[in-house]
Amino acid sequence: MAAIEFSERLSYFGVATSLIIYLTKVIHQDLKTAARNVNYWAGVTTLMPLFGGFLADAYFGRFTTVVLSSVVYLLVNSFSVSFLKKNIGKVLYLTILKYSII
Repeated sequence: MAAIEFSERLSYFGVATSLIIYLTKVIHQDLKTAARNVNYWAGVTTLMPLFGGFLADAYFGRFTTVVLSSVVYLLVNSFSVSFLKKNIGKVLYLTILKYSII
C-alpha cells in the first residue's frame, strides 16, 4: 500500500513540474499565469475525490459511482482521441516543439 501511495505522489509532483514547463515553453504563458493555472489544477485534483466521495455516499452508492465515473472517463477519452486524430499535425508539431525546447 505504501508503494502505491509513493508512486501516486511521485507521478503527481512529476506532472505538476512538467505542467509548469509545458505551459511556459509550449503554450507560452508567462510564469505567473502558468503557476496560477497549476495551482488551480492542484486544487481541483485535491478536492475532486472529496466531492466524488460525497456524491457516492450521499446519492449514488459506491458501485453506481464507479460505473458513472468510468462512463465519463471513456467518453472524455474517446473525444480526446477523435480530437487528436483531427488535429494530429498540430499535436505532432507541439510535441516536437516541446521536446526540442526542453
